[in-house]
Amino acid sequence: MATLETVMNATLATPKPAVEATSALFTLGSTTTTTLIAAVLGLAVLYLARGNKAKGPLPPGPPPLPIIGNLLDVPKSRPWVKFAEWTEQYGPIFTLKMGRNTMLVIGRAQPALDLLDKRSAIYSSRARLIMTSELVSRGLRMTFMPYGDLWRRERRLLHQLTSPAAASSYEPIQEMESAQFVRDMLAKPGDFWGHCQRYAGSTIMQIGFNKRAKTPQDPAITKNVHRQMRAINEMMTKTAVAGRYLVDSLPILNYVPEFLAPFKQEASAIFKETLSLFRSHVLDVKKNVESGHDAHCFAKYILESQKSFGLTDDQAYFLGGALYGAGSDTTADGISTFIMTMCAFPDVQAKAQAELDRVVGRGRLPNFSDQPDLVYCGAVVREILRWRTVIAGGLAHASTEDDWYNGYFIPKGTIVLANHWAIHLDPEVYPEPEKFKPERFIDADGKLCGTKYAEAGHHAYGFGRRICPGKHIADRSLFIVFTRLLWSCTLRPGLDASTGTEIPMNVNAFSEGFSSHPLPFKCRIEPRGDWVKEAVDEAVAEGEEMWAAKQA
Repeated sequence: MATLETVMNATLATPKPAVEATSALFTLGSTTTTTLIAAVLGLAVLYLARGNKAKGPLPPGPPPLPIIGNLLDVPKSRPWVKFAEWTEQYGPIFTLKMGRNTMLVIGRAQPALDLLDKRSAIYSSRARLIMTSELVSRGLRMTFMPYGDLWRRERRLLHQLTSPAAASSYEPIQEMESAQFVRDMLAKPGDFWGHCQRYAGSTIMQIGFNKRAKTPQDPAITKNVHRQMRAINEMMTKTAVAGRYLVDSLPILNYVPEFLAPFKQEASAIFKETLSLFRSHVLDVKKNVESGHDAHCFAKYILESQKSFGLTDDQAYFLGGALYGAGSDTTADGISTFIMTMCAFPDVQAKAQAELDRVVGRGRLPNFSDQPDLVYCGAVVREILRWRTVIAGGLAHASTEDDWYNGYFIPKGTIVLANHWAIHLDPEVYPEPEKFKPERFIDADGKLCGTKYAEAGHHAYGFGRRICPGKHIADRSLFIVFTRLLWSCTLRPGLDASTGTEIPMNVNAFSEGFSSHPLPFKCRIEPRGDWVKEAVDEAVAEGEEMWAAKQA
């Protein structure tokens, strides 16, 4: 059995920080340092042992250890998979003790809707993520804010910029960027992951800051002395994985001085780089507007609304900049997942291409006006979001009042995690859930359908008041990219250099951040015919003309 000393040592050796630990970290022989650590250990024991007595039975779960609870049971890598196993063992809701904190994990749609949607008044806050929200973001990142006045003000402003009507106004940008995406894929197929990142980054940079990125290395998405925007966001997302940092389960560790806490040094470095980057992009928009170059973009409207919504400068910078993290990473991850999936399931690819040929023909790229008639392609988008949800583990909510559900007590302050992975693999809702079957979302009349729990057939964008505000923009991006790529290209697994045979796709090899994408894989991307190049070049030229007109 692990001792508290073991836990403390593990904390001081958290994942490698963004900056090197100072030599003081390793000078633990001094009386002062030893006394400090002993005091923290003693306080941790008292803090954890005290606990709050439950007013009733909690949902069942794996047996916790004294003091540390289930901390050692939760894997650091892809914990949502283990949570799904526990759902099968303990039922649709189960309890984990994460140190002194109580976590309720939801593995089925019904309790997720009952609690997070129907009782959203008391389940709309966020779990206290000390590492991600307080240390890495200093309380400025909206995604991880607790439910309160600042969150409500920012959400109201963001709703104006991401409503269905607003999302439709960004369709020309998505058509422009997706045309270049297809051209890039055909020109340099080996760099398909870079093209995914460029499309997602450039699209959100246009929407957010009226900037484009013509290559994955373009300053618009790499503008930082030390790190690219995506690198910073990847570091942030890794800090948000449940159970990765002990400080989230043992808040007493937050009192450890920064020079003794690598996790604090890591967080400080990420915050400073992030704020600098976000500030620079927002101020660029401000400067352009002041010089007479107007622009239809998020940052402009955030600056115009800053006073009326009562936002400080740093709050405005983070609201504008965080849109990049929320919109670019998840979109790039979704496109990469799509490419991998089409390589793994050539029959699905062929059916989608047959529909595209019938509806669109071969004289032009698909566009948004084709969407109502591309039913099978729409079902592919829905099945991708169900089968390999980008945020597989979900984002944790928190209860703000004591509650009861199905005879179980849920204490105030409980971390409530809807595990998308388990919810989307429920065999009662999705027969043969491990199989990739777009047909499950097409009804007997040949129209798109959902499930009894979700009109769209999935819960990839979350639940309740915390549902992703950018879902309408994201859905449009996935549709236009998926259809244009399949219209233009044939996607096949890569070949083994020694045998010449296709390398099987590993559909379970994914990154470990809370927003995940397939680990590096090889694929072949080839034009479907001679007719592709002319149509793609024409669409790219139209996009370039539109961009030039916007900058005039």
